[in-house]
This record gives sequence, C-alpha cells and structure tokens, in this order.
Amino acid sequence: MALSPGQIVAALSPIVGRVGAAGIAGNLQQESSDNPGSAGGGLAQWQGPRYSGLIKYAQSRNLPTSSAQAALGYLAQDLKGPYSGLAQQLRSAKDPAHAATLFSQIYERPGIPMLGNRIRYAQQALGAKPQGGLGASFQTAVPQGTAAPQGSTSMQVPTFDQAGFNQAQDRYIAGTALSKGNAFDVGPKGANLGPNPLSGLLTTKAPNPQDFQGTKTIQQATGALQKLAGTSLVNVHPNAKGYVNPIPGAVIGRTDMGVDANLKPGAPILAIGNSRVVAISPNWYKGQPYVQLQLLDGPQKGRMYYVAEQIAPSVKPGQTLRAGQPIGRYASSGTGIEIGWGSPTPGRTMAQATTGYSEGQVTPAGQQFRSFLGGLK
Repeated sequence: MALSPGQIVAALSPIVGRVGAAGIAGNLQQESSDNPGSAGGGLAQWQGPRYSGLIKYAQSRNLPTSSAQAALGYLAQDLKGPYSGLAQQLRSAKDPAHAATLFSQIYERPGIPMLGNRIRYAQQALGAKPQGGLGASFQTAVPQGTAAPQGSTSMQVPTFDQAGFNQAQDRYIAGTALSKGNAFDVGPKGANLGPNPLSGLLTTKAPNPQDFQGTKTIQQATGALQKLAGTSLVNVHPNAKGYVNPIPGAVIGRTDMGVDANLKPGAPILAIGNSRVVAISPNWYKGQPYVQLQLLDGPQKGRMYYVAEQIAPSVKPGQTLRAGQPIGRYASSGTGIEIGWGSPTPGRTMAQATTGYSEGQVTPAGQQFRSFLGGLK
C-alpha cells in the first residue's frame, strides 16, 4: 500500500527536518509513487547491493520487505550511517527545491532525473498532513513551526562538469601508464630527443573533482534536465560513438567503482565493441565471477572493461568477440551486475587501481563509465 507524502515527512523529519524530509518525499513519489512494494526496487527503487541491504534489514526485524516500516527504517539507517553527510545538508536546505535536488543527485542518482517533477512533489509534500500511523517505529512528533518558503528558482544548486573531468581523467590515466613503463623516454639511451611531444597533453597528477564543480540556479538545472528527459541519450559521451549498449533493458542503479544494474534472469550481456576476453576470475565477489575484456578498436581502443557479479559467462579467456556478441547471461540469482572500466591487472577495477575503493563510494572511474554508458545506443 502506498504511503502519503505527509507520512513520509512525519517519519523522516526527526532526522533531516521538515524541509529535508519533503525533498526526500518528492523523490520517492517520482521513483515509486510512494509505494514500498513497487516493482524494480521498492520505495526508493534501490538496486543491487542496496536492495540486498533492504532485504537483510527487513529480515533482521521480521518485517515484510515491501512494508513501509522496512523501507523507511532502511532509509533512516542510510541517513544516519553512510549518508549522514547528506542528512546534514538536508537539515540545512533552505527550501524543498534545494532538498529535492540534493537527494536526487547524491542518493538516488537517476539516469534521467526529471528534476522538475521531484521539486514539484517536494513542494507539495511540505504542506501535506500525515494520514494514518506507521506503527511504533515511526511514532515521532513532527517538529512544529512555520513551513519553509516554497522553492526559489534563483537558488544555486551544485553541478559537475563531467565532460571536462572525463578528459582530465583520460590524460591522467594515460600519463600514469606511460610514465610507469618509461614510455616518456623513447629512443637510444642517452640520446637527446628534445621535449617530449606528449608532455603538454598527459599528466601523472590525478584530477581533483572539486576543480570541476560549479553551480546553476534551480531554474537552469530544471530546464536542462527536462530538455534532456525529452531526448534520447545517444552519444552523449564523445568517445561512445560506434559502441553498443552491453546491458540493454537494464535498470541502472548506483555509481560506485563502476555502475550497478539489474536485468531479467537470462537476459544477454553484450560486448561493448570488438573485444578480447582477457581473464575470468570465478570468485571475485561472494562467489560470483569477474570477466575482463579489452576493446580492440574505436575511440577507446586498448581500454579494459569488466562485467562482474550476477553473470553466467559463456566465453573463455583469449576468445575474440564482435560488438554486440554475448559475453554471458544475467544469472538467476546474485547481487546484480557491476560493470565498469578495468585496470591492466586481471580482477582489479580502474577505481581500485587509481583512487582506491570502499563500499558504496562514488569514484571518478565509476562516474566516467556512467557517462560513457549513457552515450551507448
């Protein structure tokens, strides 16, 4: 049974305040129409490990996974734990438009945000009254006081120059690889070849994501995202042209060291481009495999990518695949698909090799692959 926006605001206000809770409610209405039993991931449309976490949370408390108590309790646990920083930002949000934008960008991270809807729902939720109780777990008083002002379209919200960051990351990855292989010193030992022609193009210093942060007004951000929502995401990334979507029909989840996704059991998982199977690690994560491949042509020629976890591989190391040829199929059970850029070391992702990784962390390599994936047909 669907919740009301007022119930969600009342339940989460003690953690993030009324304005922050309204921002969350606006997102949940867009994600699932406020239905904890919604197909595809429940109330917040959790995917992969996040949905597995919901199941464990519900089971540990003898609650149905589709119950309001499980969904809101699990969300509250996230806001008090790994997303406590977001909770702090939501408590400081000036209006529901700001709060809805923060929760969308940091927690939900949808492929096509439809931010205008989330903001409108959040504004409506702020003035909504709860209808019916949620049980002892959420018998909390709603803080009293006047409602925060409705969304200001002139308020500044954070943005990120993904294209610029991707280019800087490419220069860093190439520069690091070349420097480790002494490829900057080409020619006979001791020969003076003059300045290296690549010295101005490549770097061994990792780009700082903060250098690519900016701001837009709510009006600018909403207009841009609504325009994007009405168009197909084809070749958004400059280096995606000529490749194919490896997971057609997938529900995309979080971005971490790669991208999480879910498919129907038995659905094919395809080669992005003409590829060589480099290695298969059979027990990479919880007894699930990691398949590493290398692109043989196109703008990303030579680059490693991987498909891991809930995949039943149908290929062998050394095998060559055509673009769009199956690598394997989505297994009947597991923790969802993890797909992203791989490092030269078999079984090791680019995120692990460059910046390290802790569970749930959003990494530059993951963001870069998410952008690339959005450009594939």
